[in-house]
Amino acid sequence: MTSTNPSNTYSVGYGPLVVVPKGQATSSCSAGCIAAVFYASNNGHAWLVFSYDDGVTWTDAKNIKYSNGMRIPTYEAALLWAGGDQFIGFDRQGSNVPYLFLYSSNLGDSWTINPTNFAATPLVAGETLRINGQSMVSPWLIQPGLPDGSVTLLISERQMVTGGPSPVHGYLRATTFKPQDAIRNAGNNPVVFGPAQMIFAQGSANSGVDLGYPSAVRASGTSWLIEFYAQPSLSAVPNLYTMTAQYQTSSAD
Repeated sequence: MTSTNPSNTYSVGYGPLVVVPKGQATSSCSAGCIAAVFYASNNGHAWLVFSYDDGVTWTDAKNIKYSNGMRIPTYEAALLWAGGDQFIGFDRQGSNVPYLFLYSSNLGDSWTINPTNFAATPLVAGETLRINGQSMVSPWLIQPGLPDGSVTLLISERQMVTGGPSPVHGYLRATTFKPQDAIRNAGNNPVVFGPAQMIFAQGSANSGVDLGYPSAVRASGTSWLIEFYAQPSLSAVPNLYTMTAQYQTSSAD
């Protein structure tokens, strides 16, 4: 895939498609647009690339970068439209550090970027984390259409440890928050979010360290189908796993 402004060639993309409805934003997206994060193979950077004709062509591309010009660490960034000209999102950093929170008030022309407060899952008793042994990878965002506008972040985490029953652990967690609360705190370091719920844990003696890359689609109403992959053994290739999740909107759910 290529963009024309600037001219880039993209080899891989990640994250949910960002959809801006017609009449809800200004400037180039006033008639509606879609955007997605792609990795440019010709310059090695992550870009937010826009289409104004439902994906037939991809034209404008914008760097996701700090105010000092430094670019985000990886293309594993999940973004959502948050009303008007606003985007929010999360990006994978590296080892032993939490996700970055990303916020733009001008359709990606500039960004406020700060670390989040997401802590690693506590180690099993007797375990010690290896050097660079913990990483949060491949965030994913869900817009469930809840009455208060809340969205959900899926957190993929990998741990490599010594001294315990298993050399590796893989976890998938979820936290739901209101975008406007995060936007108000976007300039803080860290950007504070509430606790995350564990929805999948893989920690058997044969488990592999490769886990993550979730996605989600609505099954019906408040029920969602979540897909991710995990490595069943240290020598095996990852398998795809699915689960269903339901939002509790009343005491009867």
